[in-house]
Amino acid sequence: MYRRVVGMLLGIGLVLICNNKQVDEINVVQGEEGLSEIWKTMPKRELVISMRIIERSTITTINEKSYDIYEGYIMSAPKIRIDLLGKKASWIEKYIKRQKEILKGDIVSLIGVIAHRERTLLDGVNKNLNEEYTINHVVVRRVEHKTGFYSNLKHKIYISLISNNSEEEKYPGFVYALLMGDRSLLRLDQVRLFKETGTMHLFAVSGLHVGIVYLICSFILRSIFTHRIIWITGSLLFVLVYVGLVGYADSACRAFIMISMWQFTKLLYKKGNPVSALYWASIILLIITPHSIFSLGFQLSFTVVLNILFCLDKSFVVKKFSLYKYFRSSFLISYSSFCGSSLLMIDSFHFINPLSIFINVILVNIIFIVFIFCLLHITIAITLDSQFLAGIIETGHFLLEFSLNLLNQITLFQFRFPGTFDIPNFIHLIYPLILIFLMPYIKRLWHKVVILSCLPITFLVGSIYIN
Repeated sequence: MYRRVVGMLLGIGLVLICNNKQVDEINVVQGEEGLSEIWKTMPKRELVISMRIIERSTITTINEKSYDIYEGYIMSAPKIRIDLLGKKASWIEKYIKRQKEILKGDIVSLIGVIAHRERTLLDGVNKNLNEEYTINHVVVRRVEHKTGFYSNLKHKIYISLISNNSEEEKYPGFVYALLMGDRSLLRLDQVRLFKETGTMHLFAVSGLHVGIVYLICSFILRSIFTHRIIWITGSLLFVLVYVGLVGYADSACRAFIMISMWQFTKLLYKKGNPVSALYWASIILLIITPHSIFSLGFQLSFTVVLNILFCLDKSFVVKKFSLYKYFRSSFLISYSSFCGSSLLMIDSFHFINPLSIFINVILVNIIFIVFIFCLLHITIAITLDSQFLAGIIETGHFLLEFSLNLLNQITLFQFRFPGTFDIPNFIHLIYPLILIFLMPYIKRLWHKVVILSCLPITFLVGSIYIN
């Protein structure tokens, strides 16, 4: 037991040391001679700059007009505005269906009028890092698409989804978000619906998505190759390609590392330990990217999986299929996921919906079929026209949204918190550590359920008192 605790504490200490070192390095590099402050007082003027796009999203207004929002870092600018280099900037324009869309990672050369905007971040960070700019009257001159296998494949998938569909159709955004974890094609009303019903996790590539891809690949390869090493290794390679395609998201990397460790222990005829695999996955990710400990994706992924593993017992292993045990396990997984994510969701979005526990029990069990249809549609659409599959997916998406809209009318279980409400950061660290301490000692399932219920409520009441 003490080894687990010491290992976790050492990992946290390593992350904090690395993060402090990175912040110090950034402060040195960003030490400019006040040029930015001087140019802020000058009249705004049209400039030619180039940017690397880091985020792209689409919003739809009440009158059904769509707009694209692009955000990125300035890579080149005129010598008189060298202070702009490395600064974050964004612009918005009316949605235009182009054959060559601007995607994440692309370099865009444009002309526009740059206006300064400042946003408050955490204290102790260099003020220059807070600078952001908006660009008005944008004229795009040239787009250099990010080269590489993953970028080209993702661009083909994107084009295949939008090229043969009208702007009114919503299912392409659903398919792209479900498979790629990119919500830029989702409409504003779709994002709101999935957030309020607690189903937004479907569009964050995690263990659910990685597990489905692994099951599909292993089923196909196992039917071709009989040797375990070949089909397990081949399946993991396909999963690695998928993780790279979605941009190596923290939750996807965590799931890939856990599946890899689980499968390699099977090859060595050893007994798998999912808790140990989770610890190793988190340590490996933090060594590679120490700053990911502060990202919501990493925190949600680690905490939710830890809650599920805390609630696991021998009854989850069903040797003989039983409908009762299957739905019981599904409910416990959904319940523990909700408890694990509730504090982070309240802190980040100031909203929770306990009804999502029951919604996810049903949704997660049908998403496997939906995922397969979407994957087939994308695979065929890259080279051929797949209107038949598109029709099936569009119908399924309509039924899904219709059902979620009906359930969303039940506002009794929707709890909203003020925008100023804040849960202290140390609580998000203490919560998983308490579960790690208690895991070896709590054996009975109903004891685990009570603890998972009481911990978030206790911390939430404490946060309300602090606020």
